[in-house]
Amino acid sequence: MSVLVCLAQLFIVRSDGSRVVVWLLGAPNPDLSVVDVIARLQLEVQRDGGHMQLGEVSASLTELLELTGLGRQLGWQIEGGKKILDIEKGMDG
Repeated sequence: MSVLVCLAQLFIVRSDGSRVVVWLLGAPNPDLSVVDVIARLQLEVQRDGGHMQLGEVSASLTELLELTGLGRQLGWQIEGGKKILDIEKGMDG
C-alpha cells in the first residue's frame, strides 16, 4: 500500500468569485508529473478568468519547483512565515 502526503494546497478563485481549496495529494517524493498537473490546472483556471495560488508546499515539491525553475518564474512570496507560490499576481488572500 502506498502512502499519500499533502504536497500543497491549491487556492483557486474562479471568475465568478467562488473559492475552492484543493489538497494536492501524492507520493512523498513527487516527480515532474505533479508539476505538469499544477501547470495545466493553473492554465485552465487562468483561461476561465480565475486565479490560483499554492500554499503549504511540501519541501520535496518546493525542491522540484526550484529545480525546474518554475518557482523563480512564477515568483515566491512569504505569508505568515510560510512560503506561498503566487501563481497569479494580484490575488486577494
